[in-house]
Amino acid sequence: MNEIYHDCVNMIAQNWQIDKNDVPEILAQWCVFEQKHGQFSNVKLKIAKSNMDFWNDSPEFASKFYLFTDYTDTYDSCALWNDGNKKPLSEMPVVALGDDGYLGIIADNLGSFLRMLSSGYLCAARNNYKVNGDELERYCPPLEWLPFENDLPQNYFAFMEFMQNELHLTPDSSPNESLLKAYHQYNFQFIQWCNQYNSWKIDFIKDE
Repeated sequence: MNEIYHDCVNMIAQNWQIDKNDVPEILAQWCVFEQKHGQFSNVKLKIAKSNMDFWNDSPEFASKFYLFTDYTDTYDSCALWNDGNKKPLSEMPVVALGDDGYLGIIADNLGSFLRMLSSGYLCAARNNYKVNGDELERYCPPLEWLPFENDLPQNYFAFMEFMQNELHLTPDSSPNESLLKAYHQYNFQFIQWCNQYNSWKIDFIKDE
């Protein structure tokens, strides 16, 4: 493996405070792509053990999240969520961390997220949910993939080649269906888990 790859693995392990052997291969390869070609679409890698005080100040709460992206056109982020089922990091569900306080499942795992990202759609939408009984405008349920209004990203075809040759993954032809499937599979469990931290509760509005 080349020097860039080893630097990426070391950076992820250090920032997430994990063993290098536990670094998801798919994330290390994505890091290499970004080092060579720049960020893809509106998603930029940001590897960190997220400070979750904005959502809840419990260290136990924060310890279950592994931040890996920022959206460059908003202040939203994505993280892996340790659901307690002893999954490898690459198989943990992906959670959206909204700058407005929103939290919600958006993908089954890291590979699914990348397949959605490479679909030719942009991740951005809004709906409503309630926090402590107050209805607010949020990303829910939980996000939506929309066609690019303008041209595809400049490095789109390089990303497609990376997906095929390095990750052996194909773009998701129905990203919104996959998103909703993951949302319905994991989000109830996720919200129940969040609500054990009594200082913060969510009540999601059902679609009409």
